[in-house]
Amino acid sequence: MIGKLAKMELADMVPKEWFEDQDTSSFWLRIYTTLPVPQNRIDEYFKDAICTYEVNSQPIKLAILGLYEGFELFEVKNGVIHIHHEDGKMVIPVKLDKISFPRSSYIFFFAPYDIDGHEGDENQTKANLDQLEAILSTYLGSNTLHSLIYEGVHRLTESCQWHNHGQAVQVLNRCDGPFLFKNNWENCVELTSTINALADQEKKKRIELSLQYYQKGKNIFRSEEKFFFYWTAVTIVTADATTMEINKNLQNIYSQGRSFVENDLAWLWAVGCRNDFFKRGVRPNFHANRERYFQLLFLDLLRHELELAAQGHLLSYI
Repeated sequence: MIGKLAKMELADMVPKEWFEDQDTSSFWLRIYTTLPVPQNRIDEYFKDAICTYEVNSQPIKLAILGLYEGFELFEVKNGVIHIHHEDGKMVIPVKLDKISFPRSSYIFFFAPYDIDGHEGDENQTKANLDQLEAILSTYLGSNTLHSLIYEGVHRLTESCQWHNHGQAVQVLNRCDGPFLFKNNWENCVELTSTINALADQEKKKRIELSLQYYQKGKNIFRSEEKFFFYWTAVTIVTADATTMEINKNLQNIYSQGRSFVENDLAWLWAVGCRNDFFKRGVRPNFHANRERYFQLLFLDLLRHELELAAQGHLLSYI
């Protein structure tokens, strides 16, 4: 659908055949900027647009709309997540923000979510929308769906115009610390000073890049993306990295043979996760304990690459 709207009822944009009971149904909405498409040339730019897609049996409607001043939506955002100073409980404040859209052209994705009282699958819906975004960008280019600026769930009935899934907050796990021991602080200083003192600039850049990918893995939420970044960090930090080379480095770190690395250090399992993900497209079940495994695997390999004394972090964790 191509059009220009000042104010609209979003529910009117949703195909009614998706639902039987509108009072217990909702739709997922995404809005993207599209650049550089002036509002007065929407029809010209998108005259060949196909606006109905199906991804994993979920229909997705695409609409290209020019919005006039005054179009607004609400968005739920987390405030500063913190520990209460008296009782030590975690506090997750929530705030409601209003988004005012500048007069311009936008691309809307509509997908059914709650259907006739049956709760939608958030992860699968997001994955389907991500997949459509990726497919469209392959042929249409990244500027067509330049930036995702809004995402939320809206009801179909007037009694509840909208609700919004706020930002995800990861559950705290014991394996994630904090491990506030004096020697841990000292070890961090040792790592930073050793990296700073590296004379081999290529090696220094490689190690710094591996830490950047480690940091991305730590902060991203979805498990398959976490695995991608951690595995990339592990391979970058190891010079001439192959699974065999990493295996040999672990043998040197622990002064043990191949069987020890593959079994006692669970390296065969780690390589299996890699093969499942990169070669077979199987998403890893990357819960917190497994994430900590890869963090300590990276730490062992990093210390080895910096020629620091082995500390056996991975084995002590397993």
